[in-house]
Amino acid sequence: MSCVYLRVVWYFNMKFTVLILLTLVQFGLLGQPSEWNQTTVKNNRVKEVLVYTKVPKTNPDYFKKPRGLMLISETRFDNFGRVTLHNCKGCYQITDTDSDCCTDVIQKFFYDKKKLARIEEMDFHKSTTIFSYDTVNRRRLVIGIDRNDKLSNVKLEYFDQKGREVSAIELDFGSTFTKGDTIFQVFITKLASTYDRLAKTIEESGGCFWKNMDRLKFKVFTSSTDINEIENTFKSLDLSFIEPRGKWTISYDENGNEIEIADRNDEKFLTTYIRTKKGLITKEIIKKPAFTFEHVYHYKYWN
Repeated sequence: MSCVYLRVVWYFNMKFTVLILLTLVQFGLLGQPSEWNQTTVKNNRVKEVLVYTKVPKTNPDYFKKPRGLMLISETRFDNFGRVTLHNCKGCYQITDTDSDCCTDVIQKFFYDKKKLARIEEMDFHKSTTIFSYDTVNRRRLVIGIDRNDKLSNVKLEYFDQKGREVSAIELDFGSTFTKGDTIFQVFITKLASTYDRLAKTIEESGGCFWKNMDRLKFKVFTSSTDINEIENTFKSLDLSFIEPRGKWTISYDENGNEIEIADRNDEKFLTTYIRTKKGLITKEIIKKPAFTFEHVYHYKYWN
């Protein structure tokens, strides 16, 4: 039995359809999504950002305000520049039913002592991500809980002295099933990050335990929340089967704001952020082999 694991998001609107693959949505040690520099957001007193994509005149939404633009996401921040809510419009689509349907993906962010503690996500169902910190050893345990209040994935992240992620390992078992003594559909992903002065390179590898995983080890991942037990179990796994998946380089300006994300395995994939002198994104350009997408950013500010 082969493994098929692809997470996709559809932006769907009449004749205008864009397929986007979610790849590296990363959160720093304090929990801020990587494209939103917390200091920049705070200093500019940003309260909310609305992201639009340009649509052709043949699209029924073209004549709605703002003219020629379709809302694809909104992000809200608190007074400290931290993300509190993110709404990806129509980003969850079910295509294996009699009639396709989609809904928004809404994430709410909760903090404890300045660190990200929990993310609650709602699409057709609710799921929760819990963050636990071991500051002495610069580790973070990330646990995903599905709509049935069962663990669905476990991730360990490691940080350097500057709070930057240097490596991570994740086991995803949200869609497993068993046949006899064999557990199918258990996926593993590893990330390794290196840094230059104004750049970060991320290498991803992974694979699928399509053969039998030791049931005692699997039980640790599906029931334990002890970071040491989980780390030791990760270390005991035979990962000789995993293969390279991708390599990306993220470039930054002098203030630590992302300005470019390049796919090093395929130079035709490139994301560029156009920013103001104060660091705020005004435009996002996504280049792919057959398409170029342009997103426009509109802001609301705290009084």
